Amino acid sequence: MDEAARMHPANFSGNARLLSGWNAGARLYRYANPVLVASGGRDSLVSTHSAEASARAFPMGAYANLGPIGHSPQIEAPNLVRDLLSQLLRAVSA
Repeated sequence: MDEAARMHPANFSGNARLLSGWNAGARLYRYANPVLVASGGRDSLVSTHSAEASARAFPMGAYANLGPIGHSPQIEAPNLVRDLLSQLLRAVSA
């Protein structure tokens, strides 16, 4: 978040504008592979409700609550993310 706060304002607002207009929701039902959506309770950008809804949009979607983690779990809890990805890959290859 600190690095994002140092982003040039034009880049930050441009990125936000682009994301606000992007909607792939109508096509997600066609993706037939497992999807894991994970989020933490301290994420100030994506609510738990939104993350859970994202997981439900996929036929094989699952949601993992990461506990008191913010928006960058790969930085804040890399071992947890590694373990989740390992579990997902084992499930997919089984």
